[in-house]
Amino acid sequence: MSFTSTLELQLDAHNKPVIYYSSDHENCINSQMVACVVKPLGRRVYLASAGSREPRHVAVKIVHGNSEVRRLEHEADIYRKELKGLQGKIVPKFYGLYTASHYGVDAAVMILEYCGTGTDPTLDFNEFNRLLMLAACKLHQVGIVHGALSDHRHILAVGRQIRIIDFENAGHSHQCSGALPTLDNNSSVSRGCDELERLEREYGSQEMKTTHANLLQRLPQKFRQWIST
Repeated sequence: MSFTSTLELQLDAHNKPVIYYSSDHENCINSQMVACVVKPLGRRVYLASAGSREPRHVAVKIVHGNSEVRRLEHEADIYRKELKGLQGKIVPKFYGLYTASHYGVDAAVMILEYCGTGTDPTLDFNEFNRLLMLAACKLHQVGIVHGALSDHRHILAVGRQIRIIDFENAGHSHQCSGALPTLDNNSSVSRGCDELERLEREYGSQEMKTTHANLLQRLPQKFRQWIST
């Protein structure tokens, strides 16, 4: 296998940079990426500064071990295929998957758009719920079942938009018969899709407003950070 891109990742000031390789030239920002970890955002996920001439913030997800690498490869494949048209809209932009072997242990790094700019304070509860339901429906329309959208850790608020993250355990080739949220068309979601029905019960009902009344007040801390399962 011929590698066309490299990633030189500086994890901290006390150790030498680690070199990773990728043949994912279509998605990589450039052929010789240099990145430096700024701070942790969650388990296995970090904020990093990438590039030397015009640095940009990115999110890097780092895993070790064969099974973890396979899961990250699965997630990267979903970004390349089903989520390609949704990048930068309801999911982060995908900037490539890099792999390496360190002392006989497989390792991988996925680079994504950093979506930690915060939320617009005018984004109210109902609008947030509507955006989430629409985003979930768009995932289903391209055949993706996330599997954990009831967990708030996978939903990021970005200005007046949202981003859904963490597709390691997502299913694909989903044939969804119901993709119209109640908040958008005043009708019920077609029966048969467990994930959409679950989301509709949790986010689609106006009666849930009391339960989640302070949700948006927690958004900068609760949703802005990149947290992995």
